[in-house]
Amino acid sequence: MKKAVLLSFVVVMLLNTFVLYAYDTDGIYGTIFSDVPSSHWASEYIYRMHSEEEKVLEGVGNSLYEPSRNVTRAEFTKMMMKLMQLAPSGDEIPFNDVEYNDLYRKWLEGAYFYKIVKGTTPEYFGGSENITRQDMALIIERALHYTDKTMSVNPNVKECIDIDKVGEYAKQSVQFISGIGVLDYDENGAFNPTAYSTRAETAEILCKIRDKVKTVF
Repeated sequence: MKKAVLLSFVVVMLLNTFVLYAYDTDGIYGTIFSDVPSSHWASEYIYRMHSEEEKVLEGVGNSLYEPSRNVTRAEFTKMMMKLMQLAPSGDEIPFNDVEYNDLYRKWLEGAYFYKIVKGTTPEYFGGSENITRQDMALIIERALHYTDKTMSVNPNVKECIDIDKVGEYAKQSVQFISGIGVLDYDENGAFNPTAYSTRAETAEILCKIRDKVKTVF
């Protein structure tokens, strides 16, 4: 009996040590990804979303995360599906550029089933292309439909100064996502709808979404 209790205690301590190793606010960041040291501005966001608790972000191999690289449409789709805890599916998708053995296919199938994503054309998804900020806003808004949380829009957030540059299909999403504080304007009040986000910036965005959505579908 004593041995069993002692073994349970050791297991708990090891688990706590692992969580601390992966997600600690006192400077342990950088022990997983060699290109994300504790001094990196996004280290907290990256390791939080990579932690055993979240399991949203992954590295790219060789202990690298590539924080400065722009996030692709395929990567962001997978991240949002995992963040919202939406299960991948085996449903058919109409995209000719997605191979059967593509690593992100099952996540895309689920996202398409839940009507979270569409292609850039009816038959082309463009998974390897960088995702624009306006498309990120659209995907985030659609994904938030699967939460049980009511999002409060800040009435003090004014319309971005470049709203005329936002695609008609994404204007409502841009205003909503900016209003709840997930995608911010720049210092000039511009949203920059066709700009891209790095993998580091995306980690921060995912953390903002997680903080707003504690209970998910």
